[in-house]
Amino acid sequence: MRIVFTEGFCSFADYSSDDMSTTAPELTVRRPVYQQDELNHLCKYVKPKRILSNEVSRRCKNIKPMTLLKKSIPLIDWLSSYNWKNNILGDIIAGITVAVMHIPQVPSVPPLSIIPNILVDSFVITMVAYTISMSMALIFAQKMGYEVDSNQELVAQCILASIIVVALKGMLVKVTEFVKFWRLDKTDAGIWAVTFVIVVLFDIEYGLLVGVLLCVGRLLVLAVRPYTCKLALAPGTELYLDARRYKGTVEIPGIKIFHYSGSLNFASRQYFRERVYKIAELVPQKELNRRLKVSCNGVATEEIKKLRILILDFTALSHIDLAGANAMRSIVDEYCSIGVSVYITGCSGPVYETMRKYNLAEHNENHFFAMFPTVADAVHFARSHSEVSSIPAWNTRIHDENCISRL
Repeated sequence: MRIVFTEGFCSFADYSSDDMSTTAPELTVRRPVYQQDELNHLCKYVKPKRILSNEVSRRCKNIKPMTLLKKSIPLIDWLSSYNWKNNILGDIIAGITVAVMHIPQVPSVPPLSIIPNILVDSFVITMVAYTISMSMALIFAQKMGYEVDSNQELVAQCILASIIVVALKGMLVKVTEFVKFWRLDKTDAGIWAVTFVIVVLFDIEYGLLVGVLLCVGRLLVLAVRPYTCKLALAPGTELYLDARRYKGTVEIPGIKIFHYSGSLNFASRQYFRERVYKIAELVPQKELNRRLKVSCNGVATEEIKKLRILILDFTALSHIDLAGANAMRSIVDEYCSIGVSVYITGCSGPVYETMRKYNLAEHNENHFFAMFPTVADAVHFARSHSEVSSIPAWNTRIHDENCISRL
């Protein structure tokens, strides 16, 4: 058997069911072999930009600025009830008086009256510290066989302090690396800055604790909100790429392809559902309510069905538990109830075995649910069953001298 991919779809040549057991199948993709940079240039790769103003406006569109300011800064609300005419002059004089009293004065002689209170404690602390240091020096001197001079033994502590300061110089210079971290990853730079400030203001233990907690929190956020995207077809190939990053890709009419990367569990199931609804651009419950409303009103409207196939690409799905499996089954049932077929593609071995254990790998006789090894297989299956319109043809050059062949 020889399968040839041309212009994004496959055709069969020299195929018969009798020679399947005797002839090894050969899969040939007749397209250029792309390196990643070449594919990025061909499909017009653009890194998405997150504009802070857009994010803030999207999340805070229902917040009233004045109400927020009054609740955050009570002074603003208090100013409206302040009696400016009668109280302003007295408050200004009182404020100036207090400010003058707090202005730092010139250096002065410390109060000598407290010397009797601290003299005894200072003498005791000095003698204890000196005795401990000299005792340790005498012990090592007796063991190693050298003399001890009481006038120079404490100099070692000063030398040790200078060594520590010089050693910390390189660590303090690393503050300049914050700019590099900020350019590479703003989240890591933020964690670094917070940890640094806590260490400087409090202590190393508190800084390490805060840094570890921030790192663990970030890992939890990444686990609960993994990377997702909508895939689209690269013209002239069987490759499906991130439609947000690759502007040269083309969406197939009637098909939405959802890519999920991460683990599907009890913590991420709600985020998974929200992202599926957003990529599919169709919420089953709202669609059912709309149909029920139309049927109750008795209004006959021409239904334009935009979504026919929803493909869930699980090539990067690492794990699925019972809660995640139930969420996925619920989503599949919701879309099947409104006539949208759901195809699952690219499951790894452990994920597929888990789905079979949870009875999620059962095929539907109406082709509303099925599983495929790749996204291309799911698209070809949908086209062969006339569930979607044919893909427009692109001008594709065949490169026989530079084709991909896999035995």
